[in-house]
Amino acid sequence: MPQPLAIGLINAGSSVDRVTRRRSRTLIDRFAEREGYALLETFEVVGDVVQDSSTLTVLEHLAARVGVGTLLVDYDITCFESPRLLDVSMTLIVVSRPVGPHASQSAGS
Repeated sequence: MPQPLAIGLINAGSSVDRVTRRRSRTLIDRFAEREGYALLETFEVVGDVVQDSSTLTVLEHLAARVGVGTLLVDYDITCFESPRLLDVSMTLIVVSRPVGPHASQSAGS
């Protein structure tokens, strides 16, 4: 039985360092694997209206072309409150990071 397809989306704005971006990508990857999704691609938004609009256009076209039904987003992405994220015709799953004393060691596992 084929796995359902998913696309990831993370916050990669100028205030997000390389380590945090890597952790966000890993969190999305691990969530997809654990929940049985085949992760096709992970896109990054940066908080720039023009650039993010282009990114979301590419994401939407890819999703439509190959039939992706799920968008996995890092919890951090909600800071953009983009109405466009709500308009994508995919199931939107916000992947949250664990909280607590061991959160940095167990994120996404």
